[in-house]
Amino acid sequence: ALDQQDHDVMTKVTENSSFPELSTELTKYKIGQIEAQEKPDRAQKLALLKTLVNATFKTDDWAENLEMLCDEDQAECKAQLAKVEERQNFVTAKSTPAKKQMTDSELYSAAGEEFYYLASIFESLKNKPKQKEFANKCAAAYENLAKLSRLKLGRGAQQTLVPCLEMSERYVEAEKLLKNLIETYPSEPTFMVRMARLLKRQKKLDQALVWLEKGETVAYGFNWFSAQLIKSDILLDLRREKEAEKVIIQALEEVRVSEDRDNRNQLVAARLRAAQTKIQERLVK
Repeated sequence: ALDQQDHDVMTKVTENSSFPELSTELTKYKIGQIEAQEKPDRAQKLALLKTLVNATFKTDDWAENLEMLCDEDQAECKAQLAKVEERQNFVTAKSTPAKKQMTDSELYSAAGEEFYYLASIFESLKNKPKQKEFANKCAAAYENLAKLSRLKLGRGAQQTLVPCLEMSERYVEAEKLLKNLIETYPSEPTFMVRMARLLKRQKKLDQALVWLEKGETVAYGFNWFSAQLIKSDILLDLRREKEAEKVIIQALEEVRVSEDRDNRNQLVAARLRAAQTKIQERLVK
């Protein structure tokens, strides 16, 4: 019903439902529809995000949803963060029937994801101690997950470990891991783009551009658009606003917004438009 945008069916299915996750999915759908608009209604989006965060407090998606809310309203974000300690028992222990059925791998993965989003949130709030605290917890969870992999260098845990190492400012470890991943998976653009992010964080902007150019040669889909967003940011840092604008305009020409709610193009288009607005504001100054 969501995919077909059959609103009558959605309403009937979710009304008085004994399955709250159905209402959650509908809320996510509505948020996606707002984000796809040329001029999103911020107040409406914020109200839906609050509903989503409150509804998912006892699920594994809470921190991810909270990050979206924090991007919109820092005051509401800080109020929600007061619940973090209460969440930790839920995250790290087999505290619900569903979690009791989880394997160790699934528990480490869920915990690592939670800690990643919390570290990212505290970074946006410029709370360095909390950022590092949760980044280190994130790294520990993914390191434990990697130990359980049968692969010598498993992609899943390792590629998510990198941003955790970044946010904990363990740059040498992050770069070493990325180089190993790039050597093991030479045609995978994700790691090259990630290397560019790492170098950008360290203000090594020219080196970051070199890695982006390498990544662009093999990138496709979401990875390619992510590379364009990073490139525009780097060019802005280098005060090359006109070049940054050209990058975003070309990327917008490539993106095709799909009606499929799961299609990342809607998110890509929203981020590209936000980047374009940022660049235009810089050009006016």
